[in-house]
Amino acid sequence: MERPILVFDIAETILDLRALSPVFENIFGDAAMLRTWFDEVVLYAQALTLTGAYVDVGRVGAAALKMLANIHGRVVDAAQLAQFKKISLALPAYADVRDGLETLQRAGFRMVTLSNNPGATCETQLTSAGIRPFFERVFSIDDTVHRYKPAREAYLEVATALNRRPGDLWLITCHAFDAMGALAAGLHAGLLLRPGNAQFEIGAQPDLVHTDLRTMADALVARFPAH
Repeated sequence: MERPILVFDIAETILDLRALSPVFENIFGDAAMLRTWFDEVVLYAQALTLTGAYVDVGRVGAAALKMLANIHGRVVDAAQLAQFKKISLALPAYADVRDGLETLQRAGFRMVTLSNNPGATCETQLTSAGIRPFFERVFSIDDTVHRYKPAREAYLEVATALNRRPGDLWLITCHAFDAMGALAAGLHAGLLLRPGNAQFEIGAQPDLVHTDLRTMADALVARFPAH
C-alpha cells in the first residue's frame, strides 16, 4: 500500500495557542477568553467564505479581538495588539510534536502543512518553533483559493498541487470541523484531541483519533508499513 502524504493543520494542532493567554488576561482579565476569540475567528472566517467574501485571517483575528473587546466594554490598545501579533508569530510546538514528526520522517512519510493563515506567517511560525525542515511544502488558502477551511476547495487545491488524488492525502488536525471538510473533499483524516477540542459525533468521522502526535505517528506507521 502506497503511503499517503500527510497534511498538517498548524494552529492548535502542532503549535500551542495557549501562549497567547497572557494577552487575553491583560485585555479581559480572563485567559479563558482565548478560546472564545478563536471560536469567533473560525465562525467569521467561515461566514466570509459562505458569503463570497475574503480578507486574510490576520485581519479576521484582529477584528474578532476588537469585537469581543466592545462586547465586554474593553479597549484593545496598540501595545496589546502588537504583543498579540508578536506572540502569534512565535508560538511553541507542543511537547509531543517533534517526536511525532521525527517518527514519521524516519518512516519515510512526506509531510506538508495547510493553514488558513497566510503562507509567510506559517513560514515564520514553523521556523520559530524549530520544525520547518520536517515539511516539504507550506500551503495556505491565502495563496490560492481564498476560501477558508473547511471549504472543500482548500483541501482539493493541495491534492492538485501535489498531483495526487484526494484519497492519497491524510489531514492531521485537532479541529473536528477541519476533519469534516477534509473528509467531504475525499481525503482521510486523523484527529488529535488537543486541549479544548474533541470529536463531534455528527457527520463523517476521522479515520484515526489520538491524544498526541506520538501515538498518532505510531498508528500511521503501523497502518502504512514500509514496502
